[in-house]
Amino acid sequence: MAKLNWTTVLSKGAFSSELTKAGFPIVEDRTTTNGQTLIWLCEVDVQQGLEA
Repeated sequence: MAKLNWTTVLSKGAFSSELTKAGFPIVEDRTTTNGQTLIWLCEVDVQQGLEA
């Protein structure tokens, strides 16, 4: 992780919580077949994004 200059490592639950707090409701999450990558599918309010 240091080699990639990562400064924060969050658990799955902590990252999910941050997504939700940032206004991205989680529809689903999955782990890739290698067991090392998590992917989140979130809902986005398109109208809200256009107003920003």
